[in-house]
Amino acid sequence: MLSVVRGYHAAWLNQRGARQWALPMTTSTLTGQQLLIYGTGQIGQSLAAKASALGMHVIGVNTTGHPADHFHETVAFTATADALATANFIVNALPLTPTTHHLFSTELFQQTKQQPMLINIGRGPAVDTTALMTALDHHQLSMAALDVTEPEPLPTDHPLWQRDDVLITPHISGQIAHFRATVFPIFAANFAQFVKDGTLVRNQVDLNRGY
Repeated sequence: MLSVVRGYHAAWLNQRGARQWALPMTTSTLTGQQLLIYGTGQIGQSLAAKASALGMHVIGVNTTGHPADHFHETVAFTATADALATANFIVNALPLTPTTHHLFSTELFQQTKQQPMLINIGRGPAVDTTALMTALDHHQLSMAALDVTEPEPLPTDHPLWQRDDVLITPHISGQIAHFRATVFPIFAANFAQFVKDGTLVRNQVDLNRGY
């Protein structure tokens, strides 16, 4: 998001292509921008807290519209029309389930009004790739940042690679320094509790719901 509003992406394109000193058409900040996050779990809440600190107005989308920490407001999956129409940035942080497969479709993109940027850090098949490219072509979206794709990895001849309005990273948004040291205390506490009574302390997955 910062790379877009501060003009870094445009500057990189100028450097890579024309090799010219050219200011981007506009530069801005994230303050006052609206961020729509699909998924209000731990990832969504962490992102919402950081975005709020940068002055963004953060709306979360979940199954029922129930409140979640760090979001200014939340809406249900069935009531996103108004939020889509006013969003400047849209983030997918949802798990992949039958309900979320191709959730980001032609119908959804047609509801955007502010040419938002789409960021997918959830699962690739949540976004219909053909619908995404059409939405970019029709300026329903201004840009897409994809840490996950459908298919994954993308074939070398896939047209997404050639687009200046798409940023692709190789499924690394969850990678952090000292990953194992960070995760192990969660595993250790869960393992001890499971040995004790068959339950988990945190991060319990409901296999029927898929998350």
